[in-house]
This record gives sequence, structure tokens and C-alpha cells, in this order.
Amino acid sequence: MNAPATESAQVRASARRRRARRGVAALEAVIVLPLMVFIIIGGVEMYLYTRVMAVMDRVAFTLANSISIQTSLTDDSNCTSPDHICTYGVLVPTLLMPLAPKNAAVIISVYATNTPFNGGPPSAWTNISSPNHGWTKIVYQGASAATPTSQISAATLPTSIISRNLQTADTVIVVEVFYKYQPFAFSGAFFKLFFNPQQYSRALIRPRYADLCRLINPANPAPANSICGS
Repeated sequence: MNAPATESAQVRASARRRRARRGVAALEAVIVLPLMVFIIIGGVEMYLYTRVMAVMDRVAFTLANSISIQTSLTDDSNCTSPDHICTYGVLVPTLLMPLAPKNAAVIISVYATNTPFNGGPPSAWTNISSPNHGWTKIVYQGASAATPTSQISAATLPTSIISRNLQTADTVIVVEVFYKYQPFAFSGAFFKLFFNPQQYSRALIRPRYADLCRLINPANPAPANSICGS
């Protein structure tokens, strides 16, 4: 007589268990799915960020290395020859691929010591403090990039890297690359808590065949510098 009631109770219990399992699955989905989406977006964001830094390093080194083999540099509008400084600005969009050139800017500088080492204490670095003693020029600025400001100065360059050459002053080429990184809108606020959207990379290298401490202006040529010898 009690068999139907027992079976009915078992059916109801089984239904409750199924509903409970569905509830647990729904709760897991509510917790896990947003977390998985966040992890996936975070992984993509980190990949894009590291790619930006790698490309910026490549651009800085490539430009610095290319400039270092020149015997002179001219500042005019003929941007087809490697000894004209504007040529390196023309190359920037190609070197930046696959990044957006509109977000980038590049500064090229040359710093020179004011005297040879001469066996004494290290000389000081100079930049545009006297004729032919170095220069700084913005060679590229994308449409969406802010006007860049050099992060290096004569005061911040270490004197310990100055050559001990007794005859001539030392010079160093500095290429600085700036890039405005734009994270996903979803993760932008979180990204800005840990990273600066304005990314920066630089490369320093010595000229190989000439000091390059004078940027030649054909319209107003300056005399050769007695120390740098340009």
C-alpha cells in the first residue's frame, strides 16, 4: 500500500537533487566564466604590451645603429640619404609595424664631452651648450602623439662611460622612442593601475667613424669644432 507513496517521494527527491545540481552549475558559471574572460583578456593585454616594448626596443636600436655608421649628418628636407637626419624619421612608420605610427614619437640626440680625457678626471657631457657640442632633434611625431620631451640630459649621462682617449672628446648617440599604448576599454582602468600608457625606450651607442657632434645645416654652415673635429 505504501509503494506508490515511496516511489513518489523518491521521484521528488531525485528532482530536488537535479535542481540542486543545476543551481550549483549555474553558480559555478557565474563565478568562473567572468574570471576566465578576465584571464583571457589579461593574457592578450600582456602580449600586446610586451609586443609594444619589443618593437620600441627594436626601433631604438635600429636607428641608433644606422646613425652610428654615418660620417656626417645633415639637417635639411632631403629625406632619401642616410646622412640626412630626416631620413630616420621617414623610416619610423615602417620600423614600428605592426604598431600604429600615429601614437609614436622619436627623438635623436648626440652628446659630447667638453674636453678630451687627458688623463685627468672625467669631462662633463654637453648638449647644445656651445656650438657643435651636440644636438637634439624630434625626427618623428605621430598625429596622436604628444610632443615628446627627452628623458636624458647632459647631467644624467654618467661620466663613467666617457672614453679615456687623450686626443679627442667623446660622443654618444641617444635615440629615444615614445609610444602611447591604448589598452582595451574593458581592462584600461586596471592596466593603468600598474603600467604607464606612455611607453618609453632608448638606445645609446657611440659613433663608429666620426663624432657626429655637429648637425650640419646647409643654409647656415657652422665652423668645425676644435674638440669634436666635425
